[in-house]
Amino acid sequence: MKISNLFALVLLLAAVLFGVMADVLMRDARLGVNLPLLVAAFLGIAFVVSRRSPIPLTGGGRWLAVPVLLLAAVFAVRDAGLLLFSCVLLGLGLMGAGMMRARHGQIRVTGIVSLAVDAVIAGVMLAIGGFWVMLFNRPWQGENLRGSRAVSRVALGVVMSIPLLVVFGALFASADATFGRMVRDFFRLDTFFQHLPAILIWAWLGAGALHTIFSADPLIEGSFKPTGGAHFVEAATVLGLMNILFAVFVVLQFPYFFSLTPIGATPGLDPYADYARRGFFELVAVAVLLLPVLLMADWMTESDTPAHRRIAHLLSLILAAQMGVIMVSAFQRMALYTRQFGLTEMRFYTTAFMIGLGLLFIWLALTVLRNRRQKFAFGALACAVAVILALAAINPDYQIARYNLAQSGVVVPGSGADASTGETRRAVDTAYIATLSADAVPAILEALPKLEETQRCALTSRLMAQWVNAAPRSDDWRSFNLSRASALAMTREWTPYLRSVFEGCPAKPSR
Repeated sequence: MKISNLFALVLLLAAVLFGVMADVLMRDARLGVNLPLLVAAFLGIAFVVSRRSPIPLTGGGRWLAVPVLLLAAVFAVRDAGLLLFSCVLLGLGLMGAGMMRARHGQIRVTGIVSLAVDAVIAGVMLAIGGFWVMLFNRPWQGENLRGSRAVSRVALGVVMSIPLLVVFGALFASADATFGRMVRDFFRLDTFFQHLPAILIWAWLGAGALHTIFSADPLIEGSFKPTGGAHFVEAATVLGLMNILFAVFVVLQFPYFFSLTPIGATPGLDPYADYARRGFFELVAVAVLLLPVLLMADWMTESDTPAHRRIAHLLSLILAAQMGVIMVSAFQRMALYTRQFGLTEMRFYTTAFMIGLGLLFIWLALTVLRNRRQKFAFGALACAVAVILALAAINPDYQIARYNLAQSGVVVPGSGADASTGETRRAVDTAYIATLSADAVPAILEALPKLEETQRCALTSRLMAQWVNAAPRSDDWRSFNLSRASALAMTREWTPYLRSVFEGCPAKPSR
């Protein structure tokens, strides 16, 4: 949509304001509370501009601002890298779809392909939007601005305020040394040119985002329809053969569920050891691939008769039910594997991902397989946001450290070093626990007095190096993070105990 030159000027000024705010919040600062503040600042600027805009924002995409802000807020609370990376990926996707459908377009009844295309286009518009505003909308053209008395009055007000700002600013600078130093630094040319590139980059991105919000149209409304007529035979053949394959696999899993000897098990070997060691990630891949297959089958039969669609949906439902049994097998494998070898970030997040997939299969059965395909995409987005926020509430790194440390010395049945009992006691992988984020520090401190000496010494050395003997941490409020602040406060409180443990270690690790 073509926007007026005057409104292009408003977008440009708003983008410059965003660039300045972004430079203030993000420059030389670690990600923390500054990221949700930056997202909130952009949303506030967009809201203010929309209130004075000749272009109303009535699309469903504007409501995606809420989950985007919630995902950004995780950066102020948690410190786990994989969790924050997931928030970034999902947040960028939601932001792209929201920008493309803020002016008009729906979110609750649209297709996954439509949202994906919107997100890609939004990424391109974010990169070239500033160029578009400057070149095609020409906000500097005077003949388009003469009729605006508001712009003239604002310009006159700026000119009139300059001498007043100089006088009062000089008085404030003389009254307070800190304020005076800030003013002097602000007007230094070297400081100005250090900040200018970052401000321009942020302003460019802000201009692209604002231009997309107020001018973009969804490329696709609804979902694609298959070409070439009905495809029931092809879809039913695929679904039927896959059902046979899945049924064979499911039958082979049932002995494990009831502690029976599996078919074809090798005599003399523990079949459950092999069952626990392999297969989980392969079954996760099966679930990931099956979901688009079922969506494709529904899409292929969209133009078929109601009877054919019912048959295709029945085959899909049977396949989804068998996938449910396979998911139970996957969870059982992971439970056995975790009991044997402990919990890691990859195992934790993959299990959470599997739970999210299970929710998606249930939602697919309630929507796509009941001829309500248009509602599936919105529910899938809501499910993804809910899973990420639930993980943030659960605090994965804390749970991983707590579980592994609680299992220290626990007897693990199966193949072990003790040939007489066939048992071994699990040793905690302190090297791995030490690599976890600040989220894990409370769990480590809680378990520290109960650990064996070697484990206690190893973890104490890590805590001393990372939190006690480390260089003083910046008090920059922009980088505030609840987990990092809590970890720092707890280690300071525990410092006398940590020092006593460290000094008592028989072979002191390097500081």
